[in-house]
Amino acid sequence: VRDALRESGNDPQKAAERLGVPVNQLREKMRELGIGS
Repeated sequence: VRDALRESGNDPQKAAERLGVPVNQLREKMRELGIGS
């Protein structure tokens, strides 16, 4: 998740597309990991 965010310039939408997951799921994971907003 961190790598995908870094490669996407911290854009969760792009990172989610890169990982092939729904953006909500990515945001949830970011919350779990304590990264992002």
